[in-house]
Amino acid sequence: MGKWLNIFVILLTIIIACLQLLPAHAEDEQEYITWLRKNALYIVFFLGSIIVVLHVYDMIKAKDRNRTMWLKEFLHYIIMTRLGGNNYHTRATILTVKPGWRIVIPYLMHAFVFGFITNFKRHTWVRKWHNIPIHLATDYLVVYVRDCFPSNSHHSYTHIRVMDKKDVYNGIADKCYREGVVIPVNTTGIDGLPLADTLAKNSPEIQSKVKKYMKDSYIDESLYNTIINMNTIANNLYAIPIPRPDRSIWGVLIFDNNEAKNKAFNDELKDGGAYYADIISLTVTTFKS
Repeated sequence: MGKWLNIFVILLTIIIACLQLLPAHAEDEQEYITWLRKNALYIVFFLGSIIVVLHVYDMIKAKDRNRTMWLKEFLHYIIMTRLGGNNYHTRATILTVKPGWRIVIPYLMHAFVFGFITNFKRHTWVRKWHNIPIHLATDYLVVYVRDCFPSNSHHSYTHIRVMDKKDVYNGIADKCYREGVVIPVNTTGIDGLPLADTLAKNSPEIQSKVKKYMKDSYIDESLYNTIINMNTIANNLYAIPIPRPDRSIWGVLIFDNNEAKNKAFNDELKDGGAYYADIISLTVTTFKS
């Protein structure tokens, strides 16, 4: 936001300078110059108001931005010190809950504006369309902070619908959030397979692998669309619930990678995982500034 404030300040300065350089009133001057002279004060006031609004917004968002920056560094520290650093392509993600109506616009921007060229290259228009979060009153788990190797500047979008049926889950994040339990998963790797738009259109061999993956990862077969909209389909996952002070669940901490061989996180996280979740909980629910 700081760069936009700077841009608007520069524009306001240029406009004020230009208004001061307007020629003196002349009978043959063009109409737009007359209009600018008459409305100069309103123009300056309007642009100044935009700067004030942006500055106030930036001050409000700065608290959350500082918090997320600290959490990103914390996740990076865990990966470096406990999860092998750059020896594994490991992601650490903090997911929190938002209602569907709050994520529709961000999703449309990500999928159809920022992902416009990607959709053409990969022919993923239909998949992205079917992945629109249309359940506006339903909760979705979305990325709050993420860090990964080998790219420390990785940006991605994820939303996972929190299901309301008792025995139907939308992955380990959904199950972990709803039940408040630690869930490790080590299963077959399907990342990179040429997955069809529907489960039935896959070859029998791919269907078998995908069904095993979905069963092991607690993804109901009716939610195949969840699989095909993943940028990375990790086969080694470890989900830890993030509690609030009252022990209700605020979100989920997930570690994952898609190594060819199974990479269990139990040894690295069985002692410290809950401790990390408590630190995150303290950060997001207690420290507001």
